[in-house]
Amino acid sequence: PVNYGTSGAPVGGVDIQVSVSSHGLFEKTTKVCTMTVKGDGTSELGTCEHSESDDTAVASELPAIDPSTVVQIGKEIYEAIEDNQPTLNTTIDWAGAVPKGVTEWTQLENWQGPAQSDTYYVEFKNGLGTKLTKFAWRFVWKYGGDMNGVGKYVTQAGIDIDTAYAYLSEHLDVEVKSLKPVNYGTSAAPVGGVDVQVSVSSHGLFEKTTKVCTMTVKGDGTSALGTCEHGSFGVSKPSNDLPAIDPSTVVEIGKEIYQAIEDNQPTLNTTIDWAGAVPKGVTEWTQLENWQGPAQTDGYYVEFKNFLGKKLTKFAWRFVWKYGGDMNGVGKYVTQAGIDIDTAYAYLSEHLDVEVKSLKPVNYGTSAAPIGGVDVQVSVSSHGLFEKTTKVCTMTVKGDGTSALGTCEHGTFELSRRSNDPPTIDPADIAEIGKLIYDAVEDTQAVIDTSVDWAGAVPHGITDWTQLENWKGPVQSDSYYIEFKN
Repeated sequence: PVNYGTSGAPVGGVDIQVSVSSHGLFEKTTKVCTMTVKGDGTSELGTCEHSESDDTAVASELPAIDPSTVVQIGKEIYEAIEDNQPTLNTTIDWAGAVPKGVTEWTQLENWQGPAQSDTYYVEFKNGLGTKLTKFAWRFVWKYGGDMNGVGKYVTQAGIDIDTAYAYLSEHLDVEVKSLKPVNYGTSAAPVGGVDVQVSVSSHGLFEKTTKVCTMTVKGDGTSALGTCEHGSFGVSKPSNDLPAIDPSTVVEIGKEIYQAIEDNQPTLNTTIDWAGAVPKGVTEWTQLENWQGPAQTDGYYVEFKNFLGKKLTKFAWRFVWKYGGDMNGVGKYVTQAGIDIDTAYAYLSEHLDVEVKSLKPVNYGTSAAPIGGVDVQVSVSSHGLFEKTTKVCTMTVKGDGTSALGTCEHGTFELSRRSNDPPTIDPADIAEIGKLIYDAVEDTQAVIDTSVDWAGAVPHGITDWTQLENWKGPVQSDSYYIEFKN
């Protein structure tokens, strides 16, 4: 960053340098282009390698392609279902069987399909016949790709999910492996093939059980079922007995601590950010019945202002919880206790953070008629040009639907300046803000985010461009490009 003007009339400027790299089958080559942009709206092109480059030589000879030797491309192993959540991404989760020397299936031609197999399923049931988990799928693949008319190969071999189900207490996981690429034809007329193996696992209140099914898919569009455990299966209880449930002893489940606001950004996820007060031995709130609510309190807020009365940050919320859950008619317990955000505000120079803690699960009833309860504590912090200040508010929420306000600092508060004064602003001394370096394109994917990927030249002491006024533009230069050819 440079002052291109004078001390009396400074003109800030900064160099933007773009480095474009290309590599793959050809050697890595980088071209660089630099532009100086200035606060008076002008720009000056520096050293700039742009337009088409000369043909780029291959660093080393490409590997010879052998149609008779079949190798695997794509992913060897990946998760299709992870803890009940589908994680399969069919654009990248697949395997292929192609000629040795081929690295991309698009190097082959005349692809057909996709082909698909019949549907297979694995279902787990308990001793009472209740369905715990079920996974149903088809094997799918594209076939018939050839190299200059020779061979029939496979790509995008994997699975297509039909059904994925898990009961509340259970966990379903599905792993897919691709293995054993083989030439099922001849040297003159090769037919590539690969095994796709699906492993379905279920666990939870019952012991973990895994079933495996393997299918060979081939480049001529056919398939052959290998060892395949499919259908319905019973599962056994774990060898160690489940812990005894004690309704009179209240324990906490869920999250003990989490962020609701982090540096002005809401991070609260109400599906996982909560706590509960349940009987000892219970691990999932869904093991209890007759839940009611949600209940909610009145609104509370913490607002920070400076000594001039200007609002710097404000956070407003309500405490919320579900109540009344019982174990076979005994007790009243709490789940999904947390907060519901009403307002979250921060002035440009300030930073707002909100942390939520859940603590002290207690039985507020009796041994015969227990009432679970838990404290939810909200800590609101503000800092920036003013010193960091935190205010805390605690609410006890109970299984009978009532609540009790504990120590609670809420309302409007004045912030003090930091003991060390903010830095002096010097318009004649130009400093850089923003990002010094960032990627615009990474491995063919555009990753530039213009909201954060930029630089600026501002007076020394300025930390945020919004502290300045009368901005113009944006200004833009002519277009430049770099193109690589073989």
